[in-house]
Amino acid sequence: MTNINKKQHQELISDLKQLIKVIEIMRQDDKSYFLFQNEREACDWLKFLEGHTDKEELESSEIEVGQRLVFKFENSANETELDIKRIQLLRKFADKLSKDISNC
Repeated sequence: MTNINKKQHQELISDLKQLIKVIEIMRQDDKSYFLFQNEREACDWLKFLEGHTDKEELESSEIEVGQRLVFKFENSANETELDIKRIQLLRKFADKLSKDISNC
């Protein structure tokens, strides 16, 4: 069993928490199901990540994160400043997860 290191793990958790905060702010003005779904999936992933550091477990979910959080929600982006920030955080998280897993 190979684990990502504690620093990498905490950075990933921090990135997801920041993403969730941005989505919460967006939802104050936009009550769409799309943002609700985006927030729920980010929260589910955060719960999973908080309990897992094993490279293989994280690899199995890496594709899901890329497909569900980035590509799906990126294609539905608006041009608002917060939505641009949300997309940047999604990409940052997905890229960091991929890099951290490959460096184990």
